Formats: sequence, structure tokens, C-alpha cells
Amino acid sequence: LTAFHSHLTWSETTRPPVAGEAHPPIPTGPVPTLEVKDVVVVGGRCSWGGLMLESTTLNLMKEPCEAWTCDAENFTITIQRCGDFQVPRHCELEASLEAFPSCCPILVCGGI
Repeated sequence: LTAFHSHLTWSETTRPPVAGEAHPPIPTGPVPTLEVKDVVVVGGRCSWGGLMLESTTLNLMKEPCEAWTCDAENFTITIQRCGDFQVPRHCELEASLEAFPSCCPILVCGGI
């Protein structure tokens, strides 16, 4: 695996979490993106991890919580993942069982 990163910006005008409300977590770094090279291509589709992926189609996964895109022409798969997050006091991360990116953690803050 060869890793590279894209950046996620966090708006300076975003208000802080309010007790009881769910918010996207505050990222502490770049959103992880991996590029898998030299994948097997069969009939214009990428074969990897026991799956056959259509070329140029975004595949939103639940488990693992990732998005996979096959580039059959270049024999690669790009994988996007949830980032690492800072959890403020009185808050916790919750995840849903939906496909990426909805399965990424959500910041939920309780009373102060």
C-alpha cells in the first residue's frame, strides 16, 4: 500500500457543539486516503479483497467504513477513510451502521 492524503478544512465560523446535539467531529489531521497499486483487473473491473469493483464507480462500504474507487486503466484502487478526531470534554463519538461517509463517527455532546 502506498499512502497519500487529501486535506479536509474545518470552517472557522463553525459554532461549538451544543449539549445534546450531534455534530461532525473536529478533524485533527488530513482525511486518510490510500492508493492500492497493482490490483488484478478482470474484464475492466478491479479484483481486490474478495470483491469485483466496476471501474470509476464509487463503492460506499459499511464494513469497513470506507469508499473504494477502482481505476482499472491504472490498476489501482483509491480508498477513502474516516479521519482522526479530537473529542472535547463531555462529548463522545458515535457511529451508525450506514455506508461511508455516514458510518464515520459523529460527535455527540452531553450536559456540561
